[in-house]
Amino acid sequence: MSRQHDVSGIKRRAARGFFWSLSSRLACESLQFASGVALARILVPEEFGLYGMVAAFTGMAAVFRSFGIGTALIRHPEVDDLVFSSALWFNVTCGVVLSLVLFLMAPWVADFYSEPLARPLCQLGALNFAISSFGMCHRAILARRMDYLTSGLIEATGQIVFAGAAILLALRSWGVFSLVWGLIVQNSVIVLLLICFTRQPMRFRFSWSRLRPLVHFGGWVMGAQLAKYAQENGSYLLVGRFLGKGPLGIFKKAIASSTMPVRHLVWSVTDVLFPSMAKIEPGSPEMQEFQVRVMRVVGLLTFPACVGLAVVAEPFVVGIYGEKWRQTVVYLQVFSGVALLFCVQHQMQSALMAVGHASKLAKSMWGGTIMQWTGLVVGYRLAGTGGLLAGIFLARMAESSWVAVLCLRGTGLRVRVFAGALAPPLALSLLMGAGVLALRRWCLAGTPLLLELLLASLSGACVYALSVIVVRPMALRDMGSVVRNKLGEERLARHPRLAALLHYLGRA
Repeated sequence: MSRQHDVSGIKRRAARGFFWSLSSRLACESLQFASGVALARILVPEEFGLYGMVAAFTGMAAVFRSFGIGTALIRHPEVDDLVFSSALWFNVTCGVVLSLVLFLMAPWVADFYSEPLARPLCQLGALNFAISSFGMCHRAILARRMDYLTSGLIEATGQIVFAGAAILLALRSWGVFSLVWGLIVQNSVIVLLLICFTRQPMRFRFSWSRLRPLVHFGGWVMGAQLAKYAQENGSYLLVGRFLGKGPLGIFKKAIASSTMPVRHLVWSVTDVLFPSMAKIEPGSPEMQEFQVRVMRVVGLLTFPACVGLAVVAEPFVVGIYGEKWRQTVVYLQVFSGVALLFCVQHQMQSALMAVGHASKLAKSMWGGTIMQWTGLVVGYRLAGTGGLLAGIFLARMAESSWVAVLCLRGTGLRVRVFAGALAPPLALSLLMGAGVLALRRWCLAGTPLLLELLLASLSGACVYALSVIVVRPMALRDMGSVVRNKLGEERLARHPRLAALLHYLGRA
């Protein structure tokens, strides 16, 4: 089946999908941040570190559970009942088998860390694979339909359920088990809602011939996902094994906090980007234009968050999480730079999959994983914690450059255009960061931490917003034109000030 060429229709659906995806993810992010602060106040770093030890193994199994079938379903030309049923029961079988394997591996995991409590945690966490495997294909169907409103409401509901369950159990002194039980309850609710609202028939039918193309493409996707997991969580495994659960808790909290302001925005973009680009001819001018516009928006919205978080890391960590998390500050500053690379790299990875280059993506990510593990071990051996952080950052820079080269070759995008899309927001973000750093050192020294965080954040946001309005980079012009076209001339005629502002933002 040939790809569709109704690019204008795809762009309209992508814009609506991005709005609902971003709105739902911001709601989820707010809920997750609030619950994370509450749990950080109740639990101690060692408990988060113990949970991270187990998550290093359960997360790896989660990659095999999906086998990339969900991504393959989104890109598949046509999904009928037989294809869906085959994919569904294949995923369920993988989930059940992995649950049993992880349950039996639990004693070995406990011996690996020399932590007896890791055994029941691992056995309990194994339940999540069997539960969540029932909803993966339904989630892919919603993404295929670009129904991000329904998907977002389901995810937000699941986050509320997790927050309520985990906090309640933590207050009742369940310790680290409150986190695992919270995930079990969350996944159960999400699966039930996905089945209910997707309304996709679940029939006991299976055809290997219809499933084979999905498994072939999904296998490469799984390879890329496994490399991504090994890259991120392999660090947890090494830190937990050699430094212990206390440093691992700090390490894990820093990574989660560094991606907190941007991950849902980036995921919202790529959620829409992948099914949209999969409908456009690879290498066509329409695809290149679409990709450049996405990169501009990603840079405009995420770069200042990464730079700003690095600048206000101390008042953020100590003021919000408490003094016991102070060691997280240096980690957070480094990982904020890694998060900036993540913003660009994640979008490029989605573009590579959309054009069918999942095999190249998997190979590049495995190369990046090896580089990161090498940088982590060698850096720690040479310079301790500082060397460990430097090794991770340099390895991620090398991998991002590699993925960028593959993406530019796969989509036909020129380096000059790629750099031109990202340079303006990066320059404005660095300028904003320098201003906030000067304000903290010369004007806010001695101010209470939470007040310092508030004033520095507001000042940075105002400086960045004003500089963007004055400079008017292309991303802002694109956004102004989209909003103006969406509202229509009739509605704008009733609001002349808004019309004038949008005209200013949208014109060249």
